[in-house]
Amino acid sequence: MTVIRIELIQVWSSLRHSWLFSLLSVAGIALGLSATIYMFSAIQGYYYKTLPFKDAERLMHLEFRVNTGGTTAATYRDFLDWEERQQSFAVFAAYYPSFATLSVGQSGTRYNSAVVTSNLFEVTGVRPLLGRGFTADDTLPGSAQVVVISDVVWQEFFRKDPSVIGKTLRVNGNTHTVIGVMPTGYRFPVDQYVWIPVNFNKLEAKRRDGIGLEVLGLLKSGVSMAASKSELASIMQDLATQYPETNEGYSAEVKPYTEEFTRLNSFQTKIIIYTLLTASVFVLLIACVNVGNLILAKGAARMRETAIHAALGATRRRFIFRQVLESLIISMGGGVLGVPLGYWLGAWTGKNLLSQAGSMPFWVTYQLDSAVVLFSCVLICTAAMLTGLYPALRSASPNLMLLMKEMPQNPGSAQQVGGRLTLVQISLSFALLYSSVLMLQSGQQINQTTQQHLPGVTATGRVALDTANYATVEARHRFIERLKYEAQSNPQISAFALTTSLPGIAAPPEYYTLGGRAVSKLSDYPVSKSVSVDGAFFAMAGSKLLAGRIIDSRDKIDSTPVVVVNQTFAQQWWPDVDSAIGQKIRVGLATENHPWATIVGVVSDIVHGDVRDEVKAVLYMPLLQQNQSFVSVMASTMLPANTAINALQQMIKSADAEIAAYFLRTLDQAIEQSYLLDALMAKIYSGFASVAVMLSAFGIFGTLSYNLSRQSKELGIRKALGATPKELATMLLTRTYRQYLFGSLIGAVLCVGLGRVMASQIYGVSAFDLTSLVLVFFTLALVVLVASLLPIVRAIKTEPIVALRHV
Repeated sequence: MTVIRIELIQVWSSLRHSWLFSLLSVAGIALGLSATIYMFSAIQGYYYKTLPFKDAERLMHLEFRVNTGGTTAATYRDFLDWEERQQSFAVFAAYYPSFATLSVGQSGTRYNSAVVTSNLFEVTGVRPLLGRGFTADDTLPGSAQVVVISDVVWQEFFRKDPSVIGKTLRVNGNTHTVIGVMPTGYRFPVDQYVWIPVNFNKLEAKRRDGIGLEVLGLLKSGVSMAASKSELASIMQDLATQYPETNEGYSAEVKPYTEEFTRLNSFQTKIIIYTLLTASVFVLLIACVNVGNLILAKGAARMRETAIHAALGATRRRFIFRQVLESLIISMGGGVLGVPLGYWLGAWTGKNLLSQAGSMPFWVTYQLDSAVVLFSCVLICTAAMLTGLYPALRSASPNLMLLMKEMPQNPGSAQQVGGRLTLVQISLSFALLYSSVLMLQSGQQINQTTQQHLPGVTATGRVALDTANYATVEARHRFIERLKYEAQSNPQISAFALTTSLPGIAAPPEYYTLGGRAVSKLSDYPVSKSVSVDGAFFAMAGSKLLAGRIIDSRDKIDSTPVVVVNQTFAQQWWPDVDSAIGQKIRVGLATENHPWATIVGVVSDIVHGDVRDEVKAVLYMPLLQQNQSFVSVMASTMLPANTAINALQQMIKSADAEIAAYFLRTLDQAIEQSYLLDALMAKIYSGFASVAVMLSAFGIFGTLSYNLSRQSKELGIRKALGATPKELATMLLTRTYRQYLFGSLIGAVLCVGLGRVMASQIYGVSAFDLTSLVLVFFTLALVVLVASLLPIVRAIKTEPIVALRHV
């Protein structure tokens, strides 16, 4: 214990006196640790957090899988088929997410809601704080309208009145009786505040037709997920045999419930997450190599001290222990700064960035839990070993005579050590910087593709016409007409349009059939995106008419059904866009009995959804020929953004004061939010790359300082023999850039592999982009030059007599 105490005092004294070395080392490790902990805490919080309920690991999500690819939700009839036949689940429930406009007067407030089967709360084993949950009687057609509310709604509308049970609340225009209040923080299934019982008629439910449901089940004790999959596969085969028209071509998918809403099962998501984690590990490795270089440089300045300790009997084990102890103290100092910084960055990202993309699952939290703490401790110890062990082994067997004379034991070997470490830094920095450039270029390509060319600001919002006041098609169409009238009466609005899908925002896929082309099975149906719009939409979205006509006032509910298609759709089926005019098309499956429509126009392509989507064909149907429950509003104005959004909200209120508009934002903001993860990834890559480049610069500085201190004799001889400062600088820069070229070559090889991994994440940029590669090469070359100048200038200014004093 006395030896440890003595070594600890000496190491601490050494670090305190070498304050610049200590500061750079601790800062480097802190940056490396924070990057890795940032990614780990994000992954831990978003992907591996379990539901805060008993037996949460047994909660599964079920859905249909189309054998030709992709998944689809089950309908109520599908749910009943599974419920009647399954034996693997103790509780089998379903719901569909929705929105609920709650009001007690004229003004409504919009909340996330869920329409649920009566046993949904039994899945979590959580009972209401007040009142009761739903019973089977609550789901029967014609039953009294009831609602269960969250603690937030209880506070907002009833000021947490303990006698709230039995009171009424208007939900989507209908009067509901409050029968229960859930405990604080309860947001199941995802992020819901209001729960309403399903009110479907079992006898009228049709297979593969109706509202899509999220189906979930709690596995019985002792039943594995694999066993439930096997049982469900058998059920699906029986249904396909019994009902081939609706069930053939489908299988079923069973997975842990949380995976459905964090997309952990998505291959692309895994690629994104683990490439980011790899990038963070690269940063940590660079930081460790950087500190290793600084330790070697510091060791060069402490040769006489090392020799004295060796002469006084310090053993090899003592040298190794001291060096590792020094590295451990540096790593712990870096951990003190890096752990909270990394965790704070993760929490800030989740709160301020990811949450903007939409409702986050309620169980996603960023907490400094035991897993993060344990990971941080392991990481600190690993960093200590990486930074200190190799320098410790090199200094463990000192040559006393050479050290006392402050001469290198093996100059060539010493240069090779620093050179190898520098190669690691350069190659990893090269790869990270290249990844960052690819992500930034991809973001620019996405912006150019989705960019709108409208003057001023386009304010957008969404309204739900699923209230009691809009139960009929006619009532919904009257509201649409009132909205148009309000827009036309407002002199500040220069353009106004209605759509079910904003430009740049995802549109739902639809099966369709073309006239004269028979479809015998589900896998033969082509798929297109489907959007309902009014005639003003195309001009506002920047889509030009290529053939025929656009939707106009003639296209109403009682007129001949028509469709406008985009250029991609037309080119899929006909030799030119003019040939599409007059063709017949039916949207949906043949069994759904949708009417045939006539294609009356072809318009230029605009983006609906992710620019990387494989399906780019789009069908545009007249809004007034559809029965849409949700409509998005677009209003172009020269007002400032916030003022424009407020004006749009007031305009909607003028059409109906009880309707609560939501998703109020500009069109640019809506598109930005739909690509928020891409922007976030680009920022993370750029942040990691910036840290890596900065650490590499320090590493090059430390390596050069170390190497030049070991080459002082050589430099002194050259200068004594007449070498000019320019010649010496050229020689040293040539050596440095020779090393840089080799490191860049290794980095370019890493870029090839990293580019292939990132191919699915980028858009409009080649995974191996020569321009980006050249840009990265010259950027890092400039960094190397800046990092090299001070050590080289200092070395060539040393007088020969000083450099040769120990020869």
